[in-house]
Amino acid sequence: MKRNRLFLVALVAAVLGSTGCNVKRHALSFTPTRIAREFTSEQTNFHTITPIRGDLRRYKVIAVKKFENLMLDEMPVGVYNLLNDELVKEISQKKLVQEVFPFQYEEELEPKESAPPTLVLTGYVDNFNPGSRGLRVLELGLNHAVVTLRFQLQDWQTQETVASASVTVYERASSKTVKTAIHRATRSVADFIRKGDAQGLKSDG
Repeated sequence: MKRNRLFLVALVAAVLGSTGCNVKRHALSFTPTRIAREFTSEQTNFHTITPIRGDLRRYKVIAVKKFENLMLDEMPVGVYNLLNDELVKEISQKKLVQEVFPFQYEEELEPKESAPPTLVLTGYVDNFNPGSRGLRVLELGLNHAVVTLRFQLQDWQTQETVASASVTVYERASSKTVKTAIHRATRSVADFIRKGDAQGLKSDG
């Protein structure tokens, strides 16, 4: 009887030991991949509301109005200013037109009759959450920084809406900040104008 008990104990130990090794190997091979994916994954959702009408190359000026901030209690003034600066910077770098003109009030624009063909970009911040880099580390990237911009392009002379769209950026990487999310969002707006594609930008991520 004693010999049988020893045999059973040895058998159970062998089975548990074998299972434990397999689980350990699985964890070692799976965990780094999962962590890497959660820490570095990015997601940009771009939705075209009104497809671009006509050829944007006919415009000589893009006037960029300061976006409205609907997240006054959430978005600091410094971050809001960065957003508007990045919009002008990203569009300027694309060299789409002869001039990129930032403004806040319509009175700053040239009269419609004498102005060169002008495209006016307006929009607002629809969603903003800076998230927490520390929590993104603890939660394996689940604590997102989120920025949503909704915008439209309008012909200054005719007041016709040429296009409209929205972009939402989720920043999950532990090494990233809300500033990188803003950079990606404003770059998406500039890319949309540059491509002039009636289909807009495809969602990625």
